[in-house]
Amino acid sequence: MKTNRKTKVCSILNILLMFTCLSIYGQDMTGQKAGSSDIVLGAYYFDGWTGTTFHITDKLKSQYPVREPIWGWATSTQPIVDAQISKAAEAGLGFFAFDWYFKDGTDNYPLNHALSLYRSSPNKDRLQFCLMVANHNPYYIQPDNWGDVSQIWLKLFKDKQYLKVDGKPLLIFFEVSSLVDKFGSTEAVKKAFAQLKEASIKAGLKGVSIAACVYNNAANLHQAEACGFDVLTGYNYHSDGLAKDREVTPIDSMSTAEVRVWNGIKTKSHLPYMPCITLNWDPRPWRADTVKVPRFSGYSMSSVYHAVHAARKWISENTQRTPREKIAVMYAWNENGEGGWLTPSKIAGDSLLSGVKKSLSFSLKANGQTNNIRDVRNVLILGNSITRHAPSPGLGWFGDWGMAASEKEKDYVHDLIRRFKEVNPSVHFHIKTIVDFERSYWNYDFSALDSLAMIKPDLIILHIGENVPSKKLGEKPFGPYYGKLLHFFISGNTDVKIICTSSFWSWEQQQKISDIIEREAHKENCFFVRIDQLSSDSSAMAIGKFKNHGVAIHPSDAGMKAMADLIWQKISDVYIK
Repeated sequence: MKTNRKTKVCSILNILLMFTCLSIYGQDMTGQKAGSSDIVLGAYYFDGWTGTTFHITDKLKSQYPVREPIWGWATSTQPIVDAQISKAAEAGLGFFAFDWYFKDGTDNYPLNHALSLYRSSPNKDRLQFCLMVANHNPYYIQPDNWGDVSQIWLKLFKDKQYLKVDGKPLLIFFEVSSLVDKFGSTEAVKKAFAQLKEASIKAGLKGVSIAACVYNNAANLHQAEACGFDVLTGYNYHSDGLAKDREVTPIDSMSTAEVRVWNGIKTKSHLPYMPCITLNWDPRPWRADTVKVPRFSGYSMSSVYHAVHAARKWISENTQRTPREKIAVMYAWNENGEGGWLTPSKIAGDSLLSGVKKSLSFSLKANGQTNNIRDVRNVLILGNSITRHAPSPGLGWFGDWGMAASEKEKDYVHDLIRRFKEVNPSVHFHIKTIVDFERSYWNYDFSALDSLAMIKPDLIILHIGENVPSKKLGEKPFGPYYGKLLHFFISGNTDVKIICTSSFWSWEQQQKISDIIEREAHKENCFFVRIDQLSSDSSAMAIGKFKNHGVAIHPSDAGMKAMADLIWQKISDVYIK
């Protein structure tokens, strides 16, 4: 949501590998489900696409063609808005939350044009709507315009398609702090909210459910409570997912970080929370070429699928801490300039929306599918010497577990086994090293894995990559063979969940291999965990503990524990506990 080149903004990203589309849509949302799903899922809609504002930049058009909608860059026309409503509804979305602007006594701005088109659309019955008041600079909401905006809102609230929470129209504010600054105190904001609610009751409504976009910050949350907000949500949380020490962060980091944000907000505030899903962040089209822009990589149908899945899982586990309508909102439908977008693309087609639809149609508790961690019966761990290495006196290695760990219980495998059995004592583990696949993947005999496929594992943890010969990558591309390995297990066991990890090492050739693994994992709709950042800390390796350098660069006890931490976090994201 960018309104001028200096305006504070919040959100997501780009890049792709993508796929197809589906069909589901939500209607009345006071009881409410989007299609067959168990949540009401919406998306923020930013209308910088009339062609009359600066948002369609030359850089966006020339360097980021994958973000161009199938209708072209200018999408604020009646036929195109009609089509967008249909596309969103068919993918399972239940509402648009329109970014709404007010300045100089009027809301008659190009940035609000799509809202008018939505309200006049013959398709509007397929999708509800609400407002996200963009009360940042220079569109402040303050005492001298509160009466005017209240009258505009009350008229919109009476629209039969307006989204309700607790039977009352939902009104979201982008910033809490600017309201307090402009009104002078939290008490004054609370009084203004009371006036709006009273006016809504006089207008025949039941009141207003007022929501704040907040962060996992105690001061911010306490201020929202003091203002009298009824509900909490967010606009995006990209800064929580970006790695502090790198320009590009894998998108999987966002999904994991976001769950921590949701849990932090739940812990710090008593108010109900509607999860905000940060799909992506990459605002380079609106930044100077000379500026380094922290951003995500790997945005795809698969990453969208997993992000929506995480929100559904969180809501299912926190029904007492979220509104009864079970609402979640995505950043975003069309923040094309910041990289958060779902609109069908000329290049990527409906692939991102396909990720939404597929995730919504997947049952968290489907027959034959194990989604509670206590129901997992068989876990298969495939790896290399980091997973297990037999004694090799010539190398100075005398253990029979993950190489360089000081004892069996301290390698990452047995750390995970311990954690798993604490919540599910009946789970069975099967461990196999597949170094032969790494070293000669192009002619690997997959029949060697038949016995493992026959056990029908519920979960596979796949950690390989360190032994892949980088000199062979040009002649024998690794990606298709890694994908074949994943497909080998998926084809005969469609319910299996697979967690793939990157290589442990972070040097350049290993990063290339890790990037290939990430791409293939997303293609096969598997989960991915990046762990190569761990080896940038020498204490994560067993340097100085073994004379043989090849042994010494394996994970130390600390490195093994850090690996287990990251993999266990992903397991916790995947399963209901």
